[in-house]
Amino acid sequence: MDKEYYESAADSPGYIYFRYSEDNRTPAHFHDSAELIFVESGGLIAVGNGRECALGEGDVFFADAYVPHLYHTPEKSCAFVVVLSSRYLRDFREYYRGSLPMFMKAGEDKNAPLFCFLRENFARWDDMPPLMRTGFADWVLGFLAARYPPEEGAPARKTVQAESVLRYIDEHYAEPLTVAGLAERFGYSPNYFSSLFHRCLRTSFRGYLGGVRLKKTEELLRREPHMGVGAAARACGFESPNTYYRAKKRRDEGENA
Repeated sequence: MDKEYYESAADSPGYIYFRYSEDNRTPAHFHDSAELIFVESGGLIAVGNGRECALGEGDVFFADAYVPHLYHTPEKSCAFVVVLSSRYLRDFREYYRGSLPMFMKAGEDKNAPLFCFLRENFARWDDMPPLMRTGFADWVLGFLAARYPPEEGAPARKTVQAESVLRYIDEHYAEPLTVAGLAERFGYSPNYFSSLFHRCLRTSFRGYLGGVRLKKTEELLRREPHMGVGAAARACGFESPNTYYRAKKRRDEGENA
């Protein structure tokens, strides 16, 4: 999945995403929807709200609404990814006051009934009517809640702050943004802000901002193909086409690593 902060498409009413992913490398993102990743084989590193866990066969990762999260695969992995908008979480929220655990480790059966269900439904997903998709979401959440009792608790302050910072960047990416300026806006020292940013998102502020500007530039060029790279890059916050190409090179090298 190719994502960026803020993933607004995932907040559309009735949004549900179900895909099979190999060697998942998804940069940090958040949305109003809940996201789950089910590791079928291999190993995958999941990070949610700054907490990191190595997942293996049968394990499940859950990121509730507005929790910043990302994935990367050290070697090889195959996994199912499901994103559920708030519509598909209504019954779950009604029955359970809390949230599923972020990291759900498989037992001896490797959550075999769950993965059998996922494979069967993935094979017919494109032809599945909306009401059956609702049933799919209810079954998955119900299975997990039965095995991994939901936990109560308010979001940590750094979760709320990370969401606020990243939403601000998504809205103001074309403006001159600095660590010092954002640290002052959100009430941190520059050093602590940089440390918190890296801990939550596993990247630097500069690297993250460059990635957002890169994606915005590419989107602008798709909408306005005659605009030219230089004009599009500057419109999205890059100082020059060279800084755009450097960001693109870093992105491409990271994807091919």
